[in-house]
Amino acid sequence: MKKLLIILFLAITQLSYSQSNYYYEDEDNGCLPVTLTEFKAKANTNSVKIVWSTETETDNDYFTLFHSSDGYEYYYLATIKGAGTINYSLKYSFVDTEPYNGVNYYVLTQTDFNGKREMFPPTSAYFIKYNDIQDMWEHYNILGQQIK
Repeated sequence: MKKLLIILFLAITQLSYSQSNYYYEDEDNGCLPVTLTEFKAKANTNSVKIVWSTETETDNDYFTLFHSSDGYEYYYLATIKGAGTINYSLKYSFVDTEPYNGVNYYVLTQTDFNGKREMFPPTSAYFIKYNDIQDMWEHYNILGQQIK
C-alpha cells in the first residue's frame, strides 16, 4: 500500500543548484555528497520509466521515489539501494507500472548511511493508457458497419 507523503519544502533548510548538483544544505556538516546528473521520466505504452544518474556518491544508502498526480501530494513509490561510495558515473532506473492517466510527477530523495536526506526537484511525464486511446475511436469494417 502506498503511503501518503506531503512534501513540505519549509522543512528543508535550503535547496540549492550548482553545476547540475542539487543538494540539501545541512547547517552542521555542509552538503550531502551525491552529484545527480540526470533525473527524468518517460511514458511508454503501459508504464512510465524513471531514470536518474549520479556522477559520484559518498555514503549513499538508498534513493526513495515518490509519485503524484498533482505535484503537491506525493505517495511512496519505491526504495532503490544506493552504491555507497563511488567515483564514477552510475545509472539507476525504475518502472512505474501503475501511472495515472495524464501528468505524473516524480520526486527523488537520497538518504546517506547516517540518515541525512536530500531531495531533488521533481520531474514529470504525460501518460495515456493505450486501452483508453483505443476506446476513443469508433471502428468500422469494409461495409461501413461499426465494429464493437
